Amino acid sequence: MGLANHLLGVAFAGYIAHVCHTFYTMAKVPLLEEGPESAPYAMKSSISESILLDMDVYVSNRPGMRGRESIPWTAMARVATFENVTYDWKENDGKDGNEEVKLSGDWIPDRFRSKNESLFAHVVLRKSGVKGHRKASNIVDHRVMDLSSYMIPQEERDGRHHLLDALVNRTYAEEVENSPAPVPRLSVPKKMEVGLIVETRPMDARKLYQKGLGGFVDQKTRKLHLPIFMNTHATPRDEFEPVPAAGSPDALPEMTISFHKVGMSYWMLSESLLQGFEHMEDVMKVNEYDLDSFKMLLSGSSGPWRLLVVYGVSFLHILFEYLSLRSDLKFFKERTSFEGLSRGSIAMNMVMSLISCLYVLEQDESRIVLYFLVIRIVFSGWKLMKMSKSKDASSAELEEMQGITNDEVRCMKYLGLLLLPVVVFFCTYRLVNYKFRSWIVFKLNFNTLNLNMVARGERTEEELILVNLAYSFLILSLAACSEVFGFVVMTPQVFLNYRLKSVEHLPWRALSYQACNTFIDDVFTLVIRLVFRGRAAVDVCI
Repeated sequence: MGLANHLLGVAFAGYIAHVCHTFYTMAKVPLLEEGPESAPYAMKSSISESILLDMDVYVSNRPGMRGRESIPWTAMARVATFENVTYDWKENDGKDGNEEVKLSGDWIPDRFRSKNESLFAHVVLRKSGVKGHRKASNIVDHRVMDLSSYMIPQEERDGRHHLLDALVNRTYAEEVENSPAPVPRLSVPKKMEVGLIVETRPMDARKLYQKGLGGFVDQKTRKLHLPIFMNTHATPRDEFEPVPAAGSPDALPEMTISFHKVGMSYWMLSESLLQGFEHMEDVMKVNEYDLDSFKMLLSGSSGPWRLLVVYGVSFLHILFEYLSLRSDLKFFKERTSFEGLSRGSIAMNMVMSLISCLYVLEQDESRIVLYFLVIRIVFSGWKLMKMSKSKDASSAELEEMQGITNDEVRCMKYLGLLLLPVVVFFCTYRLVNYKFRSWIVFKLNFNTLNLNMVARGERTEEELILVNLAYSFLILSLAACSEVFGFVVMTPQVFLNYRLKSVEHLPWRALSYQACNTFIDDVFTLVIRLVFRGRAAVDVCI
């Protein structure tokens, strides 16, 4: 056991060292080394530090291409301008270099919304204080990026309905089946970031090609043409807001465009991570919700620090989770008598973890929490099996424990009777006021299994919809109750501690690691979003 722990520790340390080295390699700027042999390969940015620049942001339904000559001026509408920006890290007129423009009203012209076409954001960087902002000689750079995406609203995508309607309305199944399929709508993010990628130090052309940045190198002028910084990942895709069609009385969604200066090191790191995220989504089929949560960290406003904090917190989380499981496993493996440990607390914790797992599966969103929950369920089951095998021996050693166990059962009985009316009222309120989705009925259409059951006469459409909506109601209500009444899990163990007038029988080392992990989870939820009940599940079960 000792050798295995040492090997695992070495493997974990090696993994952390490998990740740190990989991050350092991705973020390392290919600077020019001093010496005459490196002078022929010197390369500097194409933008001078002394020049004043203006940055215009346009919206269009035409993509265009990067470059001065491919700007579709007649098919663009200017929505924001950032004036007198400089290509350096100095403050501009007392400002910190970060500005925001909030778009509201009719900022997307009707001509761009008449055909429900994709929208693109064009950013034009030009010289400040000169006439002819469309003149090619005044244009420093131009970049275009997809601004919109076609999304189905959450309620339509989930197919949420009132369970009471399915109980009362006999034609409800027919109405659901005949309802139109949800149509993807043109949607835009709530926030977009633009800015400059600033690097004023001389760089080595050879290293630039080695890093795959040869496309930005101009060998004739010996200049590096870094692209304009653009980021739409500050808003996850599930929070994009739909754009109403032309002539619709609905108001356009508001959007905030912010200007930031980012370093070349951070830009290279974020581009590498984004490529990895795209690979994980396309090839490995990783959940969109989880990936968008991590993409939100690549914000120009926070720089690399937020990203480093998240990865540091993740490493600490893995470390304390491993230490907690190892200590807990060692504690239960070495003990043959479990006097003073509540089986009720472990069993209830296991049940709540199972409910949280079903909730995460029903929501079909985050998978991060699910892995921790499954491990905890298996481990809790193993602890219950080991405690049950030593039950007779424990009772023979201490006759008093039988009376304490009976008192514990009585305490749980009274506590359950006390909370039962509250739970019933809470579930009734949710039944009346909340909509629930079906785990099997997806996008308002029956799957093949359900259609076969209906064809064989084993189930009617009304029964299937009712069963699936009832399942959703049951899981969501149980998950909500497990959050509200999570303190009940601790009650049996606290009662035993009070009766024994001691806490020496508890696995304090494992509990200490779990306390540290809970604190880390609280910090983690401040910088990355998780499913709300998933956060509670982490706090309860880890």
